[in-house]
Amino acid sequence: MGGRSGRRSIRRYDQKKPLFAWVSFSGPHFPFDAPQEYADRIDRSRLPERIRREGEFAGMDRIHHDSYYGGDNGTVIDGARPAKGKGCRSYTEEYWDRMRTSYYANVKLIDDQVGKIEDAVRERYGDNALILFTADHGEMLGNHGLWGKNMCAYDEVWRIPLLIRYPGNRKRAVEERLVNSTDFLPTCLGAAGGRQICCDGNDLADSAWSREYTFAEGEGFMAVTDGLRKYIHLQRQNGKKRELIDLMKDPHEFDNRVSWPEYQAEAAHLEEKMLEHMIPSVLA
Repeated sequence: MGGRSGRRSIRRYDQKKPLFAWVSFSGPHFPFDAPQEYADRIDRSRLPERIRREGEFAGMDRIHHDSYYGGDNGTVIDGARPAKGKGCRSYTEEYWDRMRTSYYANVKLIDDQVGKIEDAVRERYGDNALILFTADHGEMLGNHGLWGKNMCAYDEVWRIPLLIRYPGNRKRAVEERLVNSTDFLPTCLGAAGGRQICCDGNDLADSAWSREYTFAEGEGFMAVTDGLRKYIHLQRQNGKKRELIDLMKDPHEFDNRVSWPEYQAEAAHLEEKMLEHMIPSVLA
């Protein structure tokens, strides 16, 4: 359900059993079409500087070499195909400025709607409710000269927001644990006092628990991280590439170290964890 129907359903719910409501928004998503009044509220002078480095895609080993320079081999990011020469490098600074302004305007629009949903929850349940806010992916927004999300394991796409308000008055805390969407079901069951079921997730209310690895996947694409290193494997149509990122030494993810001799053991270790994660499910 959307924002307005979600608020209405929450306020009108009169069943004895607990309510589970999934309220979803299509944005912020291209074409980032928030009303002009929201765009006018964005201070462009405070837009964050784009993260990029000249020549970072010069090597053919980079997954998004063609996304940046131009190509049509089925492994390019969303925004490459509409660009001149089918390469994101043709977009101008003025283009990125307009795009990011529209994106943040869309975020502000949704933020207002989420606030109204929270109001409806408080009116109906007080603080006896679990509210979980998250997203399915992020957006490159011109970082690394790219826009879109396809085949991206950059933190801009992968490190999505996750905000949880538990029932009662729990102390606010910011945590750096690795989590996955499979943890949402056990978290909801735990807050509702329900019986936990066998699954691949854990109740996030248990602050003593920590995930060692987390994964992302798409069509012909998969990535794994332990929070220190990140391994990405692409095998799609005519493209087959691998990347290893050292998040400690290279937090902006500029260098692919998968072929560096000193990183061979780490690349093999993360690749093994990826196989251990997939084989029981795919080949069971």
